Amino acid sequence: MLFFINLPTAVTLAGIILSLAAMQLALQGALHNAWICFIGAGLADLFDGPIARKTRMTAEEAGLGIQIDSIADMVSFGIAPVILIYSMGATSLYDSLILAFYVIASAQRLSYFNVHGTTKSGETSYYTGLPVTFSALILPLLYIIQNALLDYTAGLLLMRAAILFMAILYISKLPIPKPTGIWYAIFPVIAIACSTYLLIS
Repeated sequence: MLFFINLPTAVTLAGIILSLAAMQLALQGALHNAWICFIGAGLADLFDGPIARKTRMTAEEAGLGIQIDSIADMVSFGIAPVILIYSMGATSLYDSLILAFYVIASAQRLSYFNVHGTTKSGETSYYTGLPVTFSALILPLLYIIQNALLDYTAGLLLMRAAILFMAILYISKLPIPKPTGIWYAIFPVIAIACSTYLLIS
């Protein structure tokens, strides 16, 4: 039962470890390093799917890989952002309600995706609602913006608004084009740029 370990599963598990490191670092006050680990979890999620499609696996291995990927997404992009934003100072009752809504929306979004997957229109594949994994790109960029341009109060307000809006999009029926091709190069470049900024700032 234990340890159907192959390359795509190892990448998924690395994402879980990175998201756990992000949460621990955030609770210790090392927010820059926490967001770098969160970005790393996003990169792990970006590439575990393409790696899985190129890896020969049994039906059982493939099925377990799909399930562990969904669980990893809940940890990395449903729970970790809440801990990071809480550690930034979002600790009021209103914050607790917003963060709880975010977690619930993330769980609903992932459950929906597990059942329905993507919908197709012509040759283009779309997500229904915003995938939770997009938080690995959106939230670090907003953190950098608030760190570079805004004061503490305005920055925290930005993050509150962002996480609430994202939660709404998670459970919406808005069609979101699935990234393909060149986006697998663009996302890592953005991730490296964000991580570099956080390392040197």
